[in-house]
Amino acid sequence: MSAIFNADPDIGLDVFVLGGDSENDPIYGYSGPMRGSPVEAVEPAKLWEWADQDPNVRYPILGRALLTFPETIGNTTLEISPTYLEAMERAPDRSRFLSVDPHQLGPRGWSGNLSTILDRRRGEVIKLADHQDENVRQWSKERVASLKERADLERARETEREESFE
Repeated sequence: MSAIFNADPDIGLDVFVLGGDSENDPIYGYSGPMRGSPVEAVEPAKLWEWADQDPNVRYPILGRALLTFPETIGNTTLEISPTYLEAMERAPDRSRFLSVDPHQLGPRGWSGNLSTILDRRRGEVIKLADHQDENVRQWSKERVASLKERADLERARETEREESFE
């Protein structure tokens, strides 16, 4: 699939990203974010050129296709993707762009304590709490709460596992 996106990003974006008929349809045969998403490899200028052709439809799709925290095998990213942030800023309706599953904010794989990773990501998301757009502020508030709840649950599990080894 990466070869298609590298050879002709327009075809990859039109066929595999735009292909679904509803906001809940899978993108490139996968119903959630994935590691090494081929969309992540497309140059941002090309993404904007593509999305600007029909911004009310395509930016929300990019919100689902781009990873908030891109991951590669063996690398858990702790900062929000600059491409994701720029797409959000360019989106005509940020509420629709941000309407992705809150579990997208967690890593797909990690080493060490998951609670620490979630806490760090929460620290990144909270930076958007002062954004000029009310939709972004609300999204930040909801995701910060979700990440805190999930981190607290993981912290309890981690403590329980550590105590079981004693």
